[in-house]
Amino acid sequence: MESVEYGVISAFAWITGDEYDYLKSNLDKNFEELDIDSLDIVEVCMEIEEKFDLEEIQDNDVENFKTIKDVIDFVEIQRNRD
Repeated sequence: MESVEYGVISAFAWITGDEYDYLKSNLDKNFEELDIDSLDIVEVCMEIEEKFDLEEIQDNDVENFKTIKDVIDFVEIQRNRD
């Protein structure tokens, strides 16, 4: 099974068209700095829900996502609950 970090970064790379290595080196930059918009985030969330077999990510959780690292941390917490 792939790591959460790899899976989340890969989803962002696929949705945004950005290079994986670029995103990996900028995990703590906010979405605005990375030119990632709200539609990209929604699409990434749908992708990682499927990839990691998560229940639907709630809007209030999505609103708390400011960086790719935030998304990675969220997915790790959700996976550890199971």
